[in-house]
Amino acid sequence: MKILGKLNIDPERIMKHEELITLRGGYGWVSCRIGNSQCNDDYVSDCQQAARDKCDEICPSWDNLICAGW
Repeated sequence: MKILGKLNIDPERIMKHEELITLRGGYGWVSCRIGNSQCNDDYVSDCQQAARDKCDEICPSWDNLICAGW
């Protein structure tokens, strides 16, 4: 356990990424689009880099993405 001033940090009690996503309310949804047409959509953990990576994976020529559930 590390002690920073009056703050004690116990590494065994630090929340993992999946636990934080569940606490936030779960996964969101990203819709990858080419122009006005929907190319594909899928669940993502965040509407930042994960959404862009998912669109690159499932629809390489995407030019717009829409996130929902955030």
